[in-house]
Amino acid sequence: MDDQSLESSCQIIRSGEVIQIGAESVIIDVNGKLISVPLIKAEADLCPGDRVVWSGNLWRRMAPESAL
Repeated sequence: MDDQSLESSCQIIRSGEVIQIGAESVIIDVNGKLISVPLIKAEADLCPGDRVVWSGNLWRRMAPESAL
């Protein structure tokens, strides 16, 4: 393995669709798997059907042009 491969980095973009918003959590469909996310880890104004992306600390609504 050469030094260049050690310096390269890969960024994984985790995205999904909001399915349901409850009193304490948000249910998000990520690649066909439903995950339950505490409300404090999701943007405050999300609605069911919103496409979201993980920012590293918060699920945020995707920009419309990114949600294709």
